[in-house]
Amino acid sequence: GVALENLLVVILEKENITIGENDATELGVLSNKLLKNNIIDKREKNRIMLAAKYRNLASHANKGRVTRNDSKTIYTEIFNLASSYFEI
Repeated sequence: GVALENLLVVILEKENITIGENDATELGVLSNKLLKNNIIDKREKNRIMLAAKYRNLASHANKGRVTRNDSKTIYTEIFNLASSYFEI
């Protein structure tokens, strides 16, 4: 989850959108800024928020197969977002 938050912050900074010292860095707030500035579309915002839900589920679950699968979902969103933005 922290990696996804950091990725969104990096994208915002590369687009010269400042994040104040006291601004929230929650995924919802960051993804809203990206959406409002036409950096991502509604579908991508929904994927980010879905990854946030999986992160929350994984952090409150017992370790095991389900947590690994939730983590893979979050990783996939990080990879998709990074590869589309940075064209890798």
